[in-house]
Amino acid sequence: EHQLIRMPEGVTFEQAASLPVAYGTAHRMIVTHDTIRKGDKVLILGASGGVGTGCVLLSKLRGAEVIACASSADKINRLKALGADHPDTATGLNNLAELYHSQGKYAEAESHLRKALRLTEVTPERSFLEKKLREFEEQAS
Repeated sequence: EHQLIRMPEGVTFEQAASLPVAYGTAHRMIVTHDTIRKGDKVLILGASGGVGTGCVLLSKLRGAEVIACASSADKINRLKALGADHPDTATGLNNLAELYHSQGKYAEAESHLRKALRLTEVTPERSFLEKKLREFEEQAS
């Protein structure tokens, strides 16, 4: 019974059936596994897609500061409208990680990359993050 969700008035069966596909994945990652808490800074790659949008909304509801990455200006504007605190492109993500790293804030840089990896599916962006994390770890040792 804990897995049932009442359909709100005005929602069609088709709309209700599609909700768990993307939003359910985001809900499981953030709410069920309790990965995001008030005050956390969250980095979401591919934030304009279905799962990413769910992650943005749920992270904001939990009181997190959201850094949301997308591939175009239109998508970034949409993320702003959804409440993302820092919508940016993958270039912005690289700059953020490099900034923390250059300031000697290795834990912060690593933390952002690890959170991003937890919220990112297998994509070129994930490969980029994994490579960047390995570089940071090698430099720290």
